[in-house]
Amino acid sequence: MRRGWLVNLALVSLFVLAIFSSVLSFPSKWRLFELKYGYRTSCNACHINGGGTENNDYGEGFHHQGENLAALAALENLDSDQDGFSNIEEIKAKSNPGDPRSTPKSPGNFRSQQEAEFVPKKLLEKLFTVPVTFQISYATLDSGRAQEFQKQVGLKLTEDERVPTFYQVYSTGSPLEKIGTVLLFFEMENHKHLMGGVACDTTGKITKLAVFKQQVKKGLPLADFTKQFLGKNAKSEFKIGQDLKAIPEFTTFSQKVADYAKKSVYLISQFGLKS
Repeated sequence: MRRGWLVNLALVSLFVLAIFSSVLSFPSKWRLFELKYGYRTSCNACHINGGGTENNDYGEGFHHQGENLAALAALENLDSDQDGFSNIEEIKAKSNPGDPRSTPKSPGNFRSQQEAEFVPKKLLEKLFTVPVTFQISYATLDSGRAQEFQKQVGLKLTEDERVPTFYQVYSTGSPLEKIGTVLLFFEMENHKHLMGGVACDTTGKITKLAVFKQQVKKGLPLADFTKQFLGKNAKSEFKIGQDLKAIPEFTTFSQKVADYAKKSVYLISQFGLKS
């Protein structure tokens, strides 16, 4: 009996680790580093062997501090990889703060690995019913552009949304035909995760909204709720109680998802479709 319980616990732990690894592997987390320090690093700054693999000590610290710009600042004076140099010394020298083999005196070529960008295919493929392939494009909203965007949309951008990663979607076959653009959204609040994605066609209309993970309540009736978003675009309204029906007894959560959907279609229409 005890053995079975331990096996179940191990499986749950592996599942949670996989989810957390996927969150940290999203390029927006990688690009927060660029937003703060002015250059692109590689996934190996936080992972042992690229995006989607186990976190190194710097990545673990980034996760536990909140996975945001403040988390990066909180780690600066530490020496995560115990190589005798603080993280900020390594960052300024463009060496890897998560690998003791990379130091300011000998940074190595770890940044060359940034070309092998992590694409969370298993999540993205849930947004489509046909075989698809993906290419990545980016946008960066500095403070001025972010303020202008927020005024237009009427919602505050998260740090991740200031460095959106767009997944350009193509049908498989020859030649490749573009069928849309995807933007993923996620947050960690009080160590609770919300993760989802918005897929739009080539005109900017939503073809599917999905919530991959939420920790509000197990078994929420998400399918009927998310169907309401089909066909909406940047000109649509996303107000719960007026334009969309809330999940019963979860109005606040419903509006949170609707706000992510609204920001996503605006970001896609303004920056993703042009990519």
